[in-house]
This record gives sequence, structure tokens and C-alpha cells, in this order.
Amino acid sequence: MSRKSVLNLTPSLLLGVAIIASTWLTSITAGSGWLVLTGPLLLAVTTLVADVLSLRLHGRRGGPTLPAYVVAAAMLFSGWLLATPDAAQLKAFMPMLGIIAWVTLLIHPVQREVRCR
Repeated sequence: MSRKSVLNLTPSLLLGVAIIASTWLTSITAGSGWLVLTGPLLLAVTTLVADVLSLRLHGRRGGPTLPAYVVAAAMLFSGWLLATPDAAQLKAFMPMLGIIAWVTLLIHPVQREVRCR
């Protein structure tokens, strides 16, 4: 495997580690009231970081894209909705939230060269 292909896997590996860590963090803090939202918060921040890292690896500049912000906000909102009645629901749903985070890595627009005439 070339070094370039290993570097291109870095955002996905970062999200994979974040899914495991946020699920573990949510299961530990399931009985601690609002601390249970640290898992979705960790996952949302990692989604934004992985998006920026993916952009930088493809030679683009700037912050997170709009879809990454939308997915991160949706993660926080759905985490809040699930944790409000029962924190055990959020603990079971955390891997699904992580899978949703990978969508932001797949929807980057293709970088096109704009030619002036």
C-alpha cells in the first residue's frame, strides 16, 4: 500500500475510532444525566475534524463543509432527543450516528478546474 492511499484512509480511521470512543463514553455516562451527551458531542466534533482533514488531503482549503455542519448538528439534536426520555436508547443508537458521520466524507464535490475564456 502506498503512503498516499494510507493517508486517504486517515479521516475514515479517525471516524472509526471516534465511533468506538463515543459509544464507550455514552455507555459509561448513561446514568449521569446530561453527561451522556458527551458521546454525541465527541462524534460531532470528530465529524467536523475528519471533514477538514479530508479536504486538506485533497488539496483544498477552508473549514468544514456545509453538509458536515448539518450532520454534526443533526447528531447533537438526535442525541439530545434520544437521551431525554432514556439514556439507554442513546447508548444503543450511537453506532448508527457514527455511520451517518461517514456520509460527510462521501459527498465532497469533485474539484473542477474553472477556465476563464
